[in-house]
Parts: sequence; C-alpha cells; structure tokens
Amino acid sequence: MFADVASAAGCALDMQQAISRIETTDTELPLDLAMRIGAHVGPVLALIEPFKGEIVYWGRELTRAARIEPRTPVGEVYVTSAFAALMALEPAAGIRCEYVGQVTTAKDFETIPMYRLRYA
Repeated sequence: MFADVASAAGCALDMQQAISRIETTDTELPLDLAMRIGAHVGPVLALIEPFKGEIVYWGRELTRAARIEPRTPVGEVYVTSAFAALMALEPAAGIRCEYVGQVTTAKDFETIPMYRLRYA
C-alpha cells in the first residue's frame, strides 16, 4: 500500500533493479533468480482480521493486481491503465509507461490494456 502512485512505481522499479543485481553463483539462491511485478491503483477496504486482530486489505482492485503479476514477463513491471493514467500526471517522477497491448490476466479474470513501467 502506497500513498501515491509515483512512490509505488519507484519502489517497483527499484526492487526489480535490486533483484537483477544479485550475484547468485556463490549462494544457495537459484541461478535464474528473477521477479515480475504487477501493479494497479484503486480503492480497497481496510478491515480488522478477526483471528489475529491485524489490519488487512480487501477488494476487487486487490484481486485485479494479483491477477496481473502472473502474466507479467520475468524482469518486468506491468501496470494497469489506471496506474498509467495517474503516472502521466507525475512527469517529474522520471517514470514512463509504455503500452504493451491487451493482456488477459491470470485465471481469465479479465482482458485489459497493460503498460510496462520504465525509468524515463
């Protein structure tokens, strides 16, 4: 959860860069260690989880975000058109969104326009 889309975008891209720089040859990590990230923006509900008493987040927008990641190519960050639209309002962030086409999300949840996140 982020307060603004530019912070979320920067975090996602920074995580991708950090993972890509990990040297795995002398570790127990997989040699092909990689990550894919899907991001979306939208309203969610903050609720108290009844067993642990912790705040958890629920809503269709979280489901949408969860369905994007499995369809994102390894090493990439894919975002929805809502995310891309809000990023367009943040030109000083130095992050751009490149249209990649219509993508059917995991479990055939929906087919939506998708964008690749990049540093400008």
